[in-house]
Amino acid sequence: FAIEWAPYGGADAEELFIKFGVQRNRFLVLLQAAMTPRPSDLARLRILKGSLCDDLVRAWNGSPTRN
Repeated sequence: FAIEWAPYGGADAEELFIKFGVQRNRFLVLLQAAMTPRPSDLARLRILKGSLCDDLVRAWNGSPTRN
């Protein structure tokens, strides 16, 4: 969902509430939590998840909070 809507700056508040029952800022927090690299991930997956998370948050007009 986040990837599909990224080229458009993310989904609107109504679409997010209908699909997930959350506001936009909460969706971005959940997205970042889901995409945060974990120590148990393979090294390459950690890199990919981190990059994808940053790119998605930027595309959705947020700002990455992790380093």
